[in-house]
Amino acid sequence: MASHVTTAGGFVIVTHKYPLSSAGQAAPGTVASQLPGPMQIFLRGEPKALGVVQIIIGIVSLLFGPVLVNVYTFAGDIGLPFWTGVWYIISGSLAVAAENTHRRDLVCCS
Repeated sequence: MASHVTTAGGFVIVTHKYPLSSAGQAAPGTVASQLPGPMQIFLRGEPKALGVVQIIIGIVSLLFGPVLVNVYTFAGDIGLPFWTGVWYIISGSLAVAAENTHRRDLVCCS
């Protein structure tokens, strides 16, 4: 690891450079290299961004649910707009939690 310290406008800027191996993986001894292979692949897909988008879709589905219930009787009878929103919010929450905690069971669920 190489470090570089500069001063600009009254601020101290510290830059750390971590070497990568030839395959683009993290160098041995770093936190990213200690994760198993499937976990690295999962984190490369940015599950937090996907989870946030899923949560937003779920909220929008819940907000427009009453409109769809009045327009489509079958969807209202089975509660489709509401259950769809709930499942999107649950799925998005699992993806965000998997990104934050790196637990294997959460990665499998999301």
